[in-house]
Amino acid sequence: MERTDQIVELISKANQSFESGVIRDGQKLTREALKLVKVQGKIPNKLKHKLNATVALSRYFDDISSFATNPKRDELVSKIKEIADNPLKNPRKQADEIHKVQAQWQTLDQTSKTASQKQWNIFRSYVDKAWLPCGDFFEELNKQKLVNATKKQQITQDLNEFVKKNNNKFPTIRILRSKLRKFDDSWNSHAPVRDNVFRKLKSDFMDAKKPIFDEINKQNEQIKLKKEQIIESVAKINSEDMDENISKYMNLKKDWNILDKLPHKLEKTLWKKFISSGDRFFEEQNKNKQLQLDELNLVLKDLKKYEITDLQEFLQKFDLINKSKEYKTLQNQIIKLRNDEKDKRNKESINDLEKLFEYVTEKKDPSDLTNLDSSYKEIFDYKFDMHSKDEILESCIRIEMICNIESLKKDEKIRNQIQLKILTEKFNKAQQTKKEEILLHIKNFFLNLSISKVGATEKNLWKRIIKAIKTS
Repeated sequence: MERTDQIVELISKANQSFESGVIRDGQKLTREALKLVKVQGKIPNKLKHKLNATVALSRYFDDISSFATNPKRDELVSKIKEIADNPLKNPRKQADEIHKVQAQWQTLDQTSKTASQKQWNIFRSYVDKAWLPCGDFFEELNKQKLVNATKKQQITQDLNEFVKKNNNKFPTIRILRSKLRKFDDSWNSHAPVRDNVFRKLKSDFMDAKKPIFDEINKQNEQIKLKKEQIIESVAKINSEDMDENISKYMNLKKDWNILDKLPHKLEKTLWKKFISSGDRFFEEQNKNKQLQLDELNLVLKDLKKYEITDLQEFLQKFDLINKSKEYKTLQNQIIKLRNDEKDKRNKESINDLEKLFEYVTEKKDPSDLTNLDSSYKEIFDYKFDMHSKDEILESCIRIEMICNIESLKKDEKIRNQIQLKILTEKFNKAQQTKKEEILLHIKNFFLNLSISKVGATEKNLWKRIIKAIKTS
């Protein structure tokens, strides 16, 4: 009676599996029920009908499975036949392709009704044929596996020698971690090896690493103790001078950073304690930072009210927030204002330089040219008793060349001659700035100018000089 109850339970569970879509489990339970019936012999007709219905359902799913998977198996047979008939030149790639097809076949057998004997025999015959070109490859691979095993043994031996050499005094944990990483990388790089020796090789390698692991754990304990002592020291800081407290805390932080890091989780826990222990020192400082930030925002709102010197002083005043984006904004604004001021001075200086020709030729008072570069003032002391149109023209063309401005087409020949002279001068003269070169040639222009002979030619050349300077 007890076995009959088991049969009833198996049939019930099988039907539940079929209803849930877990077909493989349902079929397994159905087979177990059939085995029990075979052992017991006769069973009640009602139970027999239930069993037959479940068996029929199991076969139905087999038929459905075969209908769905047999075309796929036929496709895999065609694939392996193609590989067998047209082997790849690279044996490794050939082996990979065979493995892929075999894996797909095994997946079908695991997830549906297994292949028929005829299908399997055909598939296996093509697999055997496909493996034939890989024979030499596997022989070579086996030789390489033996070489790799020897190299792994040598690495283990080197590791043992390292441990023996440093057993009395191991290096720091950082060096040990680096050494282990190198040994691991080297050991792992020599693969594959034969399966029957791999376990022994790995066991020997792990045994060789154990003393280093033990030393790392020992040093970790020492580092942990030191970091816990630092945390305790932070808790004892209690001066009335908050700056002094922060200074002591920052020194302890330097001591902390000198120590090697612990395993990530432990390091994170202790670091959190260290930081939280020091938070109390920065509460007052954070208040002062906020006050500075509020004041800085007010300055940024009314930048036009301040001179550049005032803004520069503010930078020193806002020392607690010198890494804030607002502080950076103020720095950029100061740079912009300075550049604007410089551009303005340059523009005014060029405007006065443009008037220089008029003031010289008409003998006006140079004190009106308040923005003229002082280097040009000596021009008013020239005698202006020489007149060389060639020199004046050359000065003009040289300035155009310095400013990367095209000269007139009629001056092209002279410009080429000047270019040759410049190449020669480069070997004999000290390097000058652009400003210095322009000053030199403007002085030469006026040095070769006679006020009594000034005409349209000289005026036009001066206009070309000013245009070139303004354009650059």
